[in-house]
Amino acid sequence: MYEINGGITAPKGFLATGVSCGLKGNGKKDLALIASKSPSAVAGVCTTNIVKGHSLQVTMEHIKKGYAKAIVINSGNANACVGEQGMKDAYEMAELTAQLLDCPVDNVLVGSTGVIGYRLNMPLVRSGIRTAVASLSPDGGHDAMEAIMTTDLVPKEIAVELEIQDEVVR
Repeated sequence: MYEINGGITAPKGFLATGVSCGLKGNGKKDLALIASKSPSAVAGVCTTNIVKGHSLQVTMEHIKKGYAKAIVINSGNANACVGEQGMKDAYEMAELTAQLLDCPVDNVLVGSTGVIGYRLNMPLVRSGIRTAVASLSPDGGHDAMEAIMTTDLVPKEIAVELEIQDEVVR
């Protein structure tokens, strides 16, 4: 296995983007979308905390299928500890993304990171999702990485290539 240039879109068939929808209020990217051209096998390791963000709860439900086509992630707001509306907002993020990507809603995972205890500004999120779907690109991995940064001091992304059963994979 060796490191190659790239990030989340290094594997064939993956697209990504990161956009600013206004959640952070400073013009920085705050909504990421990563999508595959066909459903991909997924697995996850989630927190064991009793308190889980609403977006994570939706993802934990959807990931049980074992396949997903996209993940939509906002930063600046954790969508956690806001009650029933937080669940509705997380489901709406998945539903709108699925509608725009023409895939089943349970093929969309949802993530939210940031401040706890405040409701998502859904008009901004909806606009961001629409912009993100329209700007998906095989070159958008770095923008997606930037969009999920909260308190990170340095960007984190990597791509590797290796051979599995005589097949080169990324």
